[in-house]
This record gives sequence, C-alpha cells and structure tokens, in this order.
Amino acid sequence: MALDDVSVQDGQCPPQALCTFDDPSMCGWRNIAGDNFDWTRSSGRTGSSGTGPSNDHTYGTNQGYYMYIEASSPRTKGHKAWLESPLFKPTAGKCLRFWYHMLGNAIGRLNVLVKVGNNRGNPVWTMTGNLGNAWRVGEVTVKSASQFKIMFEASVGTSFTSDIAIDDVLISNGACAKPGDCDFEKGECTWINAKTDNINDNFDWIRATKTASAGTGPSADHSTGTRKGHFMYIESSWPRQWGEKARLESEVLPPTTGQCMQFWFNMNGLHINKLSILLKVIEQSESRVWTYGGNRGVNWIQGQIPIKSAKPFVIVFEGTSGYSYQGDIAIDDITFSTSSVQCAIIPADAKPFGCNFEFSNCNWRPGFTFSSYKWKRQSGLQAVQSKFGTKIDHTIGKASGSYIFVNTRGYPSSRATLTSPAITFNGTKVLKCLEFAYHMHGASVNYLDVYARSTSTRNRRSVWNRRGTQGDRWILADVQLEITEPINIIFEARNGSQYDGDIAIDDIDLKEGSCPSA
Repeated sequence: MALDDVSVQDGQCPPQALCTFDDPSMCGWRNIAGDNFDWTRSSGRTGSSGTGPSNDHTYGTNQGYYMYIEASSPRTKGHKAWLESPLFKPTAGKCLRFWYHMLGNAIGRLNVLVKVGNNRGNPVWTMTGNLGNAWRVGEVTVKSASQFKIMFEASVGTSFTSDIAIDDVLISNGACAKPGDCDFEKGECTWINAKTDNINDNFDWIRATKTASAGTGPSADHSTGTRKGHFMYIESSWPRQWGEKARLESEVLPPTTGQCMQFWFNMNGLHINKLSILLKVIEQSESRVWTYGGNRGVNWIQGQIPIKSAKPFVIVFEGTSGYSYQGDIAIDDITFSTSSVQCAIIPADAKPFGCNFEFSNCNWRPGFTFSSYKWKRQSGLQAVQSKFGTKIDHTIGKASGSYIFVNTRGYPSSRATLTSPAITFNGTKVLKCLEFAYHMHGASVNYLDVYARSTSTRNRRSVWNRRGTQGDRWILADVQLEITEPINIIFEARNGSQYDGDIAIDDIDLKEGSCPSA
C-alpha cells in the first residue's frame, strides 16, 4: 500500500466531480425546503410496479444506490421534489453529465436548473414522457458568472407510475458537445451501444483508430485525416455471422419541427452488407429513414437525413455484418443542425424501402381506378380540419405526424393501390419480413390487401388481408416473405358502399430474416 501528495487546506473541500450516491453522504447533494416532498436514496427496485429502475446505473445491480422520487400516495400530479448540489465557483462552461430513468405510463417531468443565490432560473435541460426501462444519458452545459448550485427538479405525473431516478452525476471542466454531436476523439460522447437482445442487436460498435482486419475499413479517421484519430466501426470478423446487427444509439433528443443530421461513413470491403439509420420514438415506433449497402471504396462518404418528431426520440445507427471479415463499416463526425434550407437525403439513393411518410411518400407510388379514391398523404392536423382520416399518426403518436390513407368517399368497389420500390433478388432464396402499421375504422371500411407482384411476369399473389373496421386504433402487422424473384409489394384498399370510414398505413419497413410472429 502506498500514499503520495497528501495536503490539508483551509475551508470546505471542493464538490466531488462524480457522485454515484453509494456514499450515504450523497457527496453533498441534499434535499431542500420549499418543494412538496423529498428525493429518496435507494437500491434495487422502487416501491411500485411498472415504474422506476430495477438496479442502479453504476454497477447494474441491486447493491448500488441511486436517487429517485416515489410518486405513490400521498403524492399528487404536479408535486415537485428538489435535489441541490454543493456550491460551485463561477464558470464559463462546465459539462453536467448524468444518467436518468423514466419508466411509467404517467411520467411527469425532470428538469435541471442552475440556482444563483435564491434564484432558480429557467430549466437548462428538460425531459418528459415514458422512456422505457432503461437508464438514459443526459448532458448539458452549465454557465454562471456567480457562484451557483445545480438542482434536479422532478415532478409527479398523473398516477403512481411516474417514479423518476438519477445516478452517476458527473461535472467536468469545459462545455458539453451539442446534443447528438460527436467526433469520437475523446470518447463516444452520448452515443451508447444498445443492449444485446439477439434480435435487433447481436454485438457492439467499437471505438478505434483502425480496424482489426486487412482489406476493409478506413485507412484514417475523418476528423483528423490521420491514423491517430478515432471513429466507430463494426468488426465483421469471426464470430460474426452474415446479417448480424450492431446498434449505436444517441441520447434521447428533444422534439423538433425540423433538423438535419450529417455524418461521414466508410464502407470499404469486398463483403460489405449495409448501414441503416432508424428514427426511434421510445415506446411508440421505430422507422428506417436511411439505408446504404455494398462496397463503396476506401474514401469517407458524406451522409445526411432530415429529422422531424413531435416527441422525444433516439437516432440509431444499425450496422449489419457481411459474409466475411472484409465487411467492416465505420462512421465519424456526427452533427445536428437546424436550417431553413431543405435537408435532402444524401446519398440520394440511400432512401430506404420503407416509409414513415413524415416528409413524403418516399418511393411508394399511389395508383387508383377513380381519381376520387386514392391514397393520400396527410397529417393528423389535416384530418381534424377535413374530418377524414385518423387524428394521430403511428410514428410519433401526435396530430403533427403524417401517414398515408384512403377514405370511402368514392365510387363503390373502387380500388386504390400503393406500390413499393422493387425488392431485388440475388439468385438465392431469402426470407424477409414486411412490417407496417394499419388503421381501419368506420362502418363502411371494406378490404385492405397486401400482394407480392413479380416485376417480370406481373403476376401477383395475396400475402395478407383484413376486412371491415378494426377499431379506432393503430395495429402493427408483419408478413413473412420468401423472396425467389424480384417483386413489388402492393397495398390495395377496396372501397365500401357508404361514406363512413378510412384506411391508413404508416411506418412500412422491410427486415432481413423471419418475422417475430413466425
């Protein structure tokens, strides 16, 4: 055992940079007067089912501690609890990083405030809503010309299922990166590997300066253009199998009416599979918004996607392993910006097979027998005004979201078709899973059919159908497809004899392999 550089100084010790709440002193963080109730230091599960974490974040076990609010009676909607830090010196910019857990159907709100004297000011960071049973990372830059304290303010939702927890609070010198931005030079920023479930995620992304295999991956990073710079990549060598996936997820990002995400990617290798980007609205939906495949050479290539969501969301980079070790895929320099200039998908041919209809019909083509009966893209807000269609979409579950629909105001027995881009065939029979959300509501709703049509013979076969009203709700469907030739997918709606009802579709996607229902 050894000791070195021990010193004793006058006054209080500076606040600890990291607090895991495992020490009963809570590193000087404390409950204060003026709120409605207190935060609780706890381990293991909270006192209510269907809300709160099962373990702490530090160790991922029931031996570690965290802080949380218990939302059960006598708590009521809007009750607030304040947790206050020790006093910090003035700063031009410190980065507050913490982990939070917000599981429950009635979650209220978590705010971060900067308190100067008795003035709490406005929140510098806020989050609301059910974010699922996972610890999420949050970051915010804290600035103050005077001494200050940091406050976590949690509010109770509409029922006991609104426990909110925090853990592993870290305060470091220097400003945080903008939400979602990362060049991977000092770490992964707020990007994390998804939990492996062997369905959507089989292995992890790796931060590195070079890949482990010859003949694949970049020769330098993109940020510095040198072999000393870092990037994230998937390693396609053994024990990886073709088609296995690795997911890298952003922090939970706030709602946006329009953002542009830019990034750089490298897909160098003889057996590259594909890279996809998904927009994930937690506890609501997941839609593929960008996908690109094949060997694209040694150079870094710029990518770009438009983003819109009325609810908090997560961006997911999904890398799929190829046929051999020469299938590594890398990404670098992710940035988010708000711009009045239209943000197009780059490369232009990176549009996915599916569509969430937020910005356009993607590559899906409407057809009809009579012009008055056809598929039409609209938002829930337009449905409220026109009184046709459902008032919320499936992607974000809000009126501002969009979908595609037909209503029964047309000639009896009319048919409206929606045709997909071609699904290619490489000579080997493969299984694919078609997924989509549908909404069929109204007394006159007739049929919704899904067909697989040969691109060469134009022959089509029915692979799925529903008839009649299914209630005022979105329903998820999956269809197992066996691809033995190039095909198109066709959604066909058939009109009823009256005028009461509509059929809508949203969040179409095509995945490799068997469907979950299979």
